[in-house]
Amino acid sequence: MTIKELADVAGVSTETITRCANELFPDHLKNGVRTVFTKDQAYDVMAIVRKKNLVSPLQTEKVPLQTEKVDYRVIGEMIGLAVKSALEPLVSQMAERKSTQLQIEDNSVSHMTVSGYSKVEGLGLSESEMKSHGASLSKLCRERHLETQSVPHSRYGRINSYPMDLLEEYFRS
Repeated sequence: MTIKELADVAGVSTETITRCANELFPDHLKNGVRTVFTKDQAYDVMAIVRKKNLVSPLQTEKVPLQTEKVDYRVIGEMIGLAVKSALEPLVSQMAERKSTQLQIEDNSVSHMTVSGYSKVEGLGLSESEMKSHGASLSKLCRERHLETQSVPHSRYGRINSYPMDLLEEYFRS
C-alpha cells in the first residue's frame, strides 16, 4: 500500500502518513521513490495515526473513531488495494500475451521463419532441424512458384521466411 493510499484510507494528508512512517521505518522512505508498505507496516502506521489522534475534527464528525470496534470497511479497502496491486502485473502480462496471440490468429503475418513458427507453435526444433526444414520449404516454394522473403538474423545474417499457409501445411503433414 502506498503513502497516498494509506492517507486516503486514514482520511489524513500524505504528509501526516509520511511523518508517522518516518518514525517507524526511517530507512524505508526514500526521496523520489514510490514507497510501498506491506500489510503489517500499513497497520503499524495506521495505529500511530490513531494513537496520536491526527484525524482532523471534520473527519471525526464524518467517521467517529472507534477504538474498541473493528472498522471492517477500512480493512476491506486495504485488502482490496493490496489485492489490486498484487494482481496488476499479472493482468497486464495476460493482456500482452492475448494481444500477441490475436496478432498471430488474425493472419496479419503473411510470412514467418522456421524458427519463429517453431516458437509460436511450441515445436522445439533444434538448429539442425530448422536448417533441414528450411531447405525443404525453400524447395517447395520454388516448385510452387511461391515467394520467400529474406529477413535479418543475428547469427546467419539473413534467412528466409515462408508463407504461413505453406508452413502450416508442411508441419501438419
